[in-house]
Amino acid sequence: MEENEIDITPTPELLIALKRAKITWQSAIGELIDNAFDAGALIVSIEFGPGRKLRVSDDGNGCTNLAAMLTLGSHHRQNTTRLGRYGVGLKDAACWLWGKTDILTTAGDTTRRIHVDWGRLSKQKQWKLPNMIESPSNGRKGTSITFADIDRGLPHDYEYLANELSYTFTPGLLRGYQIQIRFPRRKPIVATPYNLPPLSDVVDDEFDLDGKQVRLHAGLVKDGHDNPKAGFAYCHHHRVIIGPTALGAGDFSIKRFAGQVFIGDDWQLSAHKDDISDRKDELAEAVLSRCKPLLEKARAQARTVISELLTDRLNQRLRQALASLAKTKKAKRDPAENNTGTVKPKGTEKKHKHAKRTQPGNRMLSDKQIGKLMIDWKDCGPQVLGWVDSEGARIWMNESNRYVASLRDAENDDAILTAAIGMYVNKAVESANPQRFLPGMRVAGGIDFVPAWSEVLASIASLTDTKE
Repeated sequence: MEENEIDITPTPELLIALKRAKITWQSAIGELIDNAFDAGALIVSIEFGPGRKLRVSDDGNGCTNLAAMLTLGSHHRQNTTRLGRYGVGLKDAACWLWGKTDILTTAGDTTRRIHVDWGRLSKQKQWKLPNMIESPSNGRKGTSITFADIDRGLPHDYEYLANELSYTFTPGLLRGYQIQIRFPRRKPIVATPYNLPPLSDVVDDEFDLDGKQVRLHAGLVKDGHDNPKAGFAYCHHHRVIIGPTALGAGDFSIKRFAGQVFIGDDWQLSAHKDDISDRKDELAEAVLSRCKPLLEKARAQARTVISELLTDRLNQRLRQALASLAKTKKAKRDPAENNTGTVKPKGTEKKHKHAKRTQPGNRMLSDKQIGKLMIDWKDCGPQVLGWVDSEGARIWMNESNRYVASLRDAENDDAILTAAIGMYVNKAVESANPQRFLPGMRVAGGIDFVPAWSEVLASIASLTDTKE
């Protein structure tokens, strides 16, 4: 080394840092699946066990440069490579799993094998591995990587892992790729692609941003169909890069909106292929400009759906809560000044005295009074949360009030219900006949808003705890 040169060879502590990286099972295995598909594989098998062992095998073209597979920052590019760009996939996954890694790969007529003990390597000043073993392929194909004595606990929920991998690799699965998760003593799990729900109004478009290709397919989810992955999935070749996400939806609700954005090879991705690292904001704006008419329509539909759902919950909870209050506060008679029983006493001068007054009983409101309340939205001026139209059995939520609007945009149904019930109780407090609104509550002498609202909410909370 020259006199003024500085040695910046990484120290073994770098391996320890990679071991402690915050990686999930999904991302670790995802890196290995990416490598397999980049090597031309059509089938990837992920096998757990027995014991602390993981094996990932594929039917791809194999690799001729095992040193590149294991050297940090080095990358062996093939003609089929699409996503592997930075040389961190296998290394990150192997260091996170720790233990021992055994690679068996066949390229052409030659099978190559190499073994790494990461714990032992981390204690060496120089990162040197045993010589690679070469042998004739004898009909073998693809690559098998075995991680033994791994330092991580095995996944707690394999079905969840399979579902996450299925969603992430949906573009590849739809093109015919296969992913299987196998176990020693149970039926394998086969990954299935996530299909968009049926869409009504649809936008299909292809465009570019300074030569970077984009293809868009999105639309409104048809009524009666669930939308479990609401929003967009940003895809590149065989995998989802970002998603499900509201990126590209601006401040619109995505509850009833779904779509896919496919980006071409010129787009730069993050090291772990889970983000777009250049011009993401401009891409989002371009997607929004094309989807805005549908998003506006989705917002209007979502408000109608939200109103209907909130109306159902409001009526159900109010009926149950007020019925519960009525049962715990039945009508009763106050004791008389001289109560000797229900039979008039004989042979004494005492007289039977009736109760002084009668409290309201456990009479429930009719359907016309409570069962058909509705929550709806309108502009009531910015200063109020809303108002109650008791004659029309409607609670208006003020969409021009910033707080109420933020609850609606965040789809915070519980907070909207709480505010609506508060307005309903306040209407009862201000009315000449509170019993009409709040049967079962003591109303003699009038009621105060805060304790009445608290009592109704407490009753609803107990119903939520026990029935939902």
